Amino acid sequence: MLSIRHIICAILLLIKGILTFVRESRNMSELERGIQALTQQMARTLLEAILEAMDQELMAKCEESLRLAGTRSRTILTLFGPLKIKRRFYRDAKIGKAVFLLEETLWAARFRPNFRQPHPDVPRDRP
Repeated sequence: MLSIRHIICAILLLIKGILTFVRESRNMSELERGIQALTQQMARTLLEAILEAMDQELMAKCEESLRLAGTRSRTILTLFGPLKIKRRFYRDAKIGKAVFLLEETLWAARFRPNFRQPHPDVPRDRP
């Protein structure tokens, strides 16, 4: 997944950010909002890196019938903000179907079976 170096760097940046908010915040509310925004940003950054590393691993293990056709970007709305990832796009030579292994591995089976639907907590423009 992620290297220890990547994880340590993220933790050190988080600690540095928290210390900055502790020194510079004028009140507890400002401190809490700052730390919340910082942790959400850190969660997004780490999850983006983890998902892209998973996609790399899936490429190494994919079936021979799958041929890499390129990469596509996707933005996923989460409770901690928009998550921007690049994932690999494959063509299945047996059936001619387009496949995103990362999405099939994660969202289709484990997190939200209807992942193509908007997240229930994300406001919609339409009534």
